[in-house]
Amino acid sequence: AVDDNRGLLYVADTGNHILRSINISTGEVALMAGAAATPGTADNSDPLAATLTGPYHLALSPDATELYWTEPTSFLVRKMSLPAGTVALVKGTTHGTSTTQFSSPHGIALNEAGNTLYVSEADTNAIRTLTNSGSWGSISTLAGDPAAPAGSLDGMSLLNSHFNRPLGLCY
Repeated sequence: AVDDNRGLLYVADTGNHILRSINISTGEVALMAGAAATPGTADNSDPLAATLTGPYHLALSPDATELYWTEPTSFLVRKMSLPAGTVALVKGTTHGTSTTQFSSPHGIALNEAGNTLYVSEADTNAIRTLTNSGSWGSISTLAGDPAAPAGSLDGMSLLNSHFNRPLGLCY
């Protein structure tokens, strides 16, 4: 994700379990959240005391005040307030496909209004959504059929379509 106002490129350093930033003008690389080689799921108002588990894809809010990411192996979507740095859970608990759980969330995109998150789930071959009307609501399926096998079927309805491990999204 790129923050043009701050001149920063945000990086999910998956293997190190951290988030980093690169100052595009100076080339300086800085740790933003997590502790290298220390996976976990602890939220914290101090981003360096928070622990992350393999952060993957990133999405920046339109006003650049929230950075969102997926953690596929911990089944979570999390966020960090910018520039303060508080790390918090958006949604997810354990492996599953209910209205409160993700199954291997990978890609993440945020709409222009900043109130709908789109998340691709590799394990269920589906695209899921979360809508914020004051708080992030239930997880729902936008496209794909989590109960169907992987495939490439385009459907007459979004839920009749089939995907095969969708990973990346861009809004």
